[in-house]
Amino acid sequence: MSTICPSLYKDKEGRFICGYAQQEVDPVFMPCLSNYMECPIYIAAMGKKEEKREEELQIRLEKEELLTVEEPRIEVEEKVVAEKEEKELELVKQFEDMLKEIDDVDSQWVAYETSANNLLKKWDKLRSEALRTLASIDSIIQTYNDEFKEIEMKHDFGFLNDEDYERFKEKLEKNMKKYEDTRTQIIDYLDTIEARVLNHYQRLKITAAKPDIGKLKVSLMKLEEMYSQGKIDKNTYEKVKSEIEYEIKRLEKLVG
Repeated sequence: MSTICPSLYKDKEGRFICGYAQQEVDPVFMPCLSNYMECPIYIAAMGKKEEKREEELQIRLEKEELLTVEEPRIEVEEKVVAEKEEKELELVKQFEDMLKEIDDVDSQWVAYETSANNLLKKWDKLRSEALRTLASIDSIIQTYNDEFKEIEMKHDFGFLNDEDYERFKEKLEKNMKKYEDTRTQIIDYLDTIEARVLNHYQRLKITAAKPDIGKLKVSLMKLEEMYSQGKIDKNTYEKVKSEIEYEIKRLEKLVG
């Protein structure tokens, strides 16, 4: 191993220069040519080199540590992004499912609306027929009541004996009961079906109830005018008026 300090050199002017201190030195008085490792300048320079080496090593270790830490962090970030994308995809799927459900409900509503409208038309026709039948039954019952009064009068004045009176009375009461039972049955059916149909009527008509009421009232006024001018007979007038008033009352229930 050389005993000359590796940092010692001569410049162009022949002076001895210490590379560590960057200044002229006297090798006779300094240990540059002998035990240079004991030179304070050399020791200080080597210390700085060691410090620099340790610092570089520390920096390298820190970088390696950062890289080691960054990898899991990147993995965590990628996992978070993947989870967000999965949630977004699930949300899109829910939107698509909701649109399909709306389509199904729309289809069902169209089918329901068609069926319900047909049902209401049939009910209006059947109800009108039932009301005509009730009117006919009421007329028959009234006829029986008149006949009953007549035989009572004949019996009271002696034109009808007790036996014939009881026979006629029993026959009239039997016939009247038959028609009264039929009348009660028809009214019960009318009330029951009307209550059931009203739910469907409300669903279909509630949005157009107010405009329809206005139109019906105008129709009622025109009907009154036609009757007063003799353009329609009394039976037609009363029948149409009854139907219009019934429809107005039914619509007024919807709008409160």
